[in-house]
Amino acid sequence: MALRDSILESIKDYCMVPQEATIYDGQLLEQINSALFTLFQLGCTATPYRVEDDSQTWSDFTDNPFLLTIIPDYVQKKVRLGFDPPANSFLVTQLKEDIAQLESRISYVVDPGWEGL
Repeated sequence: MALRDSILESIKDYCMVPQEATIYDGQLLEQINSALFTLFQLGCTATPYRVEDDSQTWSDFTDNPFLLTIIPDYVQKKVRLGFDPPANSFLVTQLKEDIAQLESRISYVVDPGWEGL
């Protein structure tokens, strides 16, 4: 499945929440905004970014093509861990390790010395 432009819609796809089901939007938005604030703290944006509804897109968050390839995966995994964590502890551990690795890669991309060859 292709990634949707809308941040909320793509997260709903990843968490297997039907698009028409809005009952979970508040919880999903809370988790999305928490992940986006972490990205702000990592240096992805100069100011915090907040998603309010399904109109905000990934390219609204950043126009950096390198970050656009990695940030959706990061936010999806962070939201999944907070919204609907796997019951299997191995899968939870794997998600946490994936998130840590993505944070490391994101830090590398936003480093002022990196030129994105």
